[in-house]
Amino acid sequence: MRAVNLVFKCLLFISFIGASCTPPAPTGDGPCQQNNGECDELTTCEVNSFGLVVCGECPAGYSGNGQEGCNNIDECAAQPPNLCDENATCEDSTPGYECVCNTGYSGDGTDCRDIDECLEELDECPENSTCRNIMGGYECQCDEGYAMNDNGACIIDPCSEDNGGCPEEELCTYEDGAVVCTACDEGYAYNDDNECVNIDECAEGRD
Repeated sequence: MRAVNLVFKCLLFISFIGASCTPPAPTGDGPCQQNNGECDELTTCEVNSFGLVVCGECPAGYSGNGQEGCNNIDECAAQPPNLCDENATCEDSTPGYECVCNTGYSGDGTDCRDIDECLEELDECPENSTCRNIMGGYECQCDEGYAMNDNGACIIDPCSEDNGGCPEEELCTYEDGAVVCTACDEGYAYNDDNECVNIDECAEGRD
């Protein structure tokens, strides 16, 4: 609109005094030579035939315009469907974005597949254990007769000897590095003193 107004004014000026509307040739110190003509640094600056500064468009990955400023578009914030694989994380960059497969997966971010750490021998399972692959990772299961202590090592299950020190009618479990007497064995029940006593199935009609 500004350029049109200048043309209109110039034509009126010609009609009165017969002068020329041709602008003087730009010099090396033209408007674009200083601070990119006030255009955003990511855009181009040109001077049109009327001596006006024209800012170019913002590059891909940016919003706005060259005159008012270019702003990075956060493609990840919008989270459009199918932007990245469901097992990937969208990471915004300037400009653009990148899809990165989550830990335990491999691929280009748009197609992520589970890594079988057990098959590829990438696991760090301790001795006396077996690696079990799960989606996005793996689990270490202690072999029969062993239990995992609080240091992540598989040791001989304390409950396998003398019921772990629990009364013989109670159930021994080894959890988080400690023996726990947790429940009565089948056929027993806690009495009012919190002791496991034999259940009389005949008396209770369970036979």
